Amino acid sequence: MRSIMDAFEHGVRDLGFKYRRHGYEFYIGNGEKFLFVVVFFPQWGQVTIFLTRYGETLISRIMSLLRRAAREIQLKFDIRKLY
Repeated sequence: MRSIMDAFEHGVRDLGFKYRRHGYEFYIGNGEKFLFVVVFFPQWGQVTIFLTRYGETLISRIMSLLRRAAREIQLKFDIRKLY
């Protein structure tokens, strides 16, 4: 799971997002607004995305990035809206 998180971190940076990583959590924004929280649960093979209304239009980019990062591992995704 660590390699997936590292690949995700590089992808987030390459897409131009600003982020802060705390253990298994990524707080992602665009420099002006807070967009997502992405939390990895390696023991369950799950990723939960907490979505703000500002990030709703970008969710497909984040999901695509997560799927590319986790090619060899099947992850369960849970998307929750914070608004």
